[in-house]
Amino acid sequence: AGTIFEISPLSLSDLQLLVAEVLHSQVEKVQSLSVLIHQKTNGNPFFALQFLRAIYQDRLLFFDAIDGEWHWDISSIESLGYTDSIVDLLVARLRKLPAPALHLMHLASCLGNDGSLSRLSRLFQKGKEKEYSTDFDEALTFCLDAGLLILRESRYRFLHDRVQQA
Repeated sequence: AGTIFEISPLSLSDLQLLVAEVLHSQVEKVQSLSVLIHQKTNGNPFFALQFLRAIYQDRLLFFDAIDGEWHWDISSIESLGYTDSIVDLLVARLRKLPAPALHLMHLASCLGNDGSLSRLSRLFQKGKEKEYSTDFDEALTFCLDAGLLILRESRYRFLHDRVQQA
């Protein structure tokens, strides 16, 4: 079993430093985005990073290669009505997964937070011929790229217990 760390919520100024670091930007430039993220996440570091990932995936946060900076539209982000619940945000992200990757996440959540890749693969392959043609490695890669699962040797782990809950 792993060590459990309890991390306190970030202050607005700490969150602003985190957002500036993630976006390779100056602290002053990310102030409006940081305030919104802090309001939505109450400073929860995991939730804040998931929120950033969600607005990036929804193309509300994008990198402009011409000027070499990140851009966002606060009013568009606010109008989407992102929830104030990490589980709701994760459920919304999971619903956007392709069917094979979502099926893999369902199986993994039933097997537990930390499980064997070979067992997960066997279960995934049982339903494969009926539902879709995507192979296990492709579905797993999608879940890893989405930042929902972590691999360690021949085992998977959920990024966070809330991911498994979602």
